[in-house]
Amino acid sequence: MENFQTVIVGLMILFSFVALFVSNPPWLEALAGLLPNVPSEYPGWVQESYPDVASRPIPLEIIAYLGALGGGGYDYIGYVGTLRAKRWGMLGAPNHAELEAKLDRLDTDRAQIPLATDEENVGNGRAWLRAAKLDVLASFVSVSILAITFVMLGDVILGTGAAQQVPENDNILQAQAQFFSVISPVLVYLYQLAIWAAFFGSLQALSTIYPYTVREAFAPSFRGSRDESRFQKPRIWVNVYTFGGAILLLFTGVSYTTVISFAGVLGGVLSLGIWGFAQLWTEHKAPPAPFRMRRWLRIVVLISSIFLTAAGSLALVQFFVDLLG
Repeated sequence: MENFQTVIVGLMILFSFVALFVSNPPWLEALAGLLPNVPSEYPGWVQESYPDVASRPIPLEIIAYLGALGGGGYDYIGYVGTLRAKRWGMLGAPNHAELEAKLDRLDTDRAQIPLATDEENVGNGRAWLRAAKLDVLASFVSVSILAITFVMLGDVILGTGAAQQVPENDNILQAQAQFFSVISPVLVYLYQLAIWAAFFGSLQALSTIYPYTVREAFAPSFRGSRDESRFQKPRIWVNVYTFGGAILLLFTGVSYTTVISFAGVLGGVLSLGIWGFAQLWTEHKAPPAPFRMRRWLRIVVLISSIFLTAAGSLALVQFFVDLLG
């Protein structure tokens, strides 16, 4: 199923490229648009035809989009959990249970993880990171390509000088399907299949990724949650919580864009800033120096964490101010 989803989403990325060249956007303006900037106001047609959209602060919109692009803190915590479940690296050592028991007995306020720091062992440790790095790199490159092409197609096909249509609530997918109809109406079905594959992947995460998120989050404080034989319980409760919350939101009439904005700001921006600080603290406290991130990488993570935490906090406050009127 994962391979099928990968192929379908890969085809969507390919044809989004084709659609971009077929639509022939103003390339110089498009390249200039890659430079970060904050528009002073919405276009006139948005203010006239979509007053609800125009009433939302532009910085809040940008931060919400940022959160939607990169995934949420819950995804990264769950990713760590899947590495544990797959017994990746030292987690797959034959005496893993014995090693874990020794780590539990460490004075974690002072002691570091007792890893050998010779060149061979450090090389082995960094070698285990290559597959994860490649996985993350491929994911973010795909997301970046898809985001850039969809933004450009949105401007050329739906924006000023074109359909002047803002995808919102009930017509988000229908509006985006027009990107592929510029090549052939048949490709609209490919888009629908790709969206189904992406959504189905999110549903899969309910029983694969997010139960690991719960276990990783609570395992340090509740030893019982580490027990593999009890793992079915958090899996069930994650599904109950998610589907129950979705049904509640459905019947309360909360708009799709409101939910996405809140989730993007809280889960994809603010929580990631906090996650970055947690990574830096863990790097400082737990592993010996040779196993830590390079200095330049720690600086990048620090700057990113400060920005995401500040932007997420401001956007969250603005979200509730805007929501409560």
